[in-house]
Amino acid sequence: MSTVEMEIFSNPQLIVMTIVMFVGGEVFTSVAGHFMSNSKPKQRRAGENVASLRSDSSFNPKNIVISGIESRVIMNPKPGNRQAEEQTQPSAKDILKRKGLNLFTFSLFTTVSTFSNCGFVPTNENMLVFAKNSGLLLILIPQVLQGNSLFPACLRFSIWVLGKVVRKVEYSNYLLKNTRAIGYHHLLPNRRSCYLVFTVFGFTAAQLIFFCAMEWNSEALIGLDPYEKIIGLFFQSVNTRHTGETIVDLSTISAAILVILIVMMSVSLSLSLSFHMA
Repeated sequence: MSTVEMEIFSNPQLIVMTIVMFVGGEVFTSVAGHFMSNSKPKQRRAGENVASLRSDSSFNPKNIVISGIESRVIMNPKPGNRQAEEQTQPSAKDILKRKGLNLFTFSLFTTVSTFSNCGFVPTNENMLVFAKNSGLLLILIPQVLQGNSLFPACLRFSIWVLGKVVRKVEYSNYLLKNTRAIGYHHLLPNRRSCYLVFTVFGFTAAQLIFFCAMEWNSEALIGLDPYEKIIGLFFQSVNTRHTGETIVDLSTISAAILVILIVMMSVSLSLSLSFHMA
């Protein structure tokens, strides 16, 4: 929740906020807690693979950094790559220039804010001004999911892929089959990870259907073509349960949709607590 206009902050202030958001994000704090718990001397169970624990500990920060770099490169194409720039964000640069925002700072700030599920954007209108930039919205959607409910599933999938690539037994066998011994709460067993994925996409799909059925011709979506509406409502459905970034003016949508938003936010909180406490 922002109590002041975001565009009044200077470039250095936005960078400081970016660092604070990253350090306060759930993924970073969970990794820091895991490092601290592993740094304490403790008796390990018989047969526990120490190398696997170290591999798991060192993997998460790499995962965070790679995610940020990928988003940074995609959201800020090289000047010479005109075609990629036009396909990804056809008018985003013009919006930033008009508002006097630095492209690098905007890309970094928005990526970290989205991944950390803070919901802050360096514009006063949040993501409303980018409602037509479907490419930008599609880039941010995976960051929203990976930084929140789907982080355990993405982490497990990344370890599986990495195990196939580097051909290390500790990744493909020990880490994925001994999640409780690892002691990292976000590394869930295979069955629970699958349940989590189906649940997240199930609720997101349900909300998207409600949005399309009730708000397709509403005032909030005036000026968008069918493709932009689908992507925009998908982005809105994902952010309702995780980050809070919005491409519509919430004051213009119906009361029924507001009730659905409240229900989905409550479900997201309950789901998160149940998986952390299980």
